[in-house]
Amino acid sequence: MSFDAEKQFYAAMQHLEAGRIGEATDMLLQMADRYPEFTAGQAVLGDIFSKRFRDLARAEKYYRQSTEAGNNARAFTGYALLLILTERYAEANAYLNKAANLPDAQKDEVHHLFGMLHEAQVQLREAAESYKKAILSTFSDSLLDSCEKALSRCEAKKKYL
Repeated sequence: MSFDAEKQFYAAMQHLEAGRIGEATDMLLQMADRYPEFTAGQAVLGDIFSKRFRDLARAEKYYRQSTEAGNNARAFTGYALLLILTERYAEANAYLNKAANLPDAQKDEVHHLFGMLHEAQVQLREAAESYKKAILSTFSDSLLDSCEKALSRCEAKKKYL
């Protein structure tokens, strides 16, 4: 992998953190063409197109390229979230299982996404178990809060089954 790719990626991430989404996106798109093996950039493009621009088709393109070209956990979890939101549950499950086995995977995030996957399918007991695993493995206050809210939501939903 090229040192130039890493420098360009770092600069793009600085733009993104500063709220300069357009500049970051342009740099990452150039990187995707110039360094197709640099999967971290493609994973971030997937995140940007999914979460910022709500362009799920383009997000899927970059997540898919990133997951096919490498073992970047961010790409697998980002793609899994997109698949959950588009109700493609079997595919989401497969990508989450792959992510769970990658060394750079954030286990708390993987458990959280498994919780969302189960909750979306109204498998509330399994969802609650996944959210609890996420809580026990996280150091993130925001993820902990999100999982606690999700557990409450699951309990509320049980009343309507």
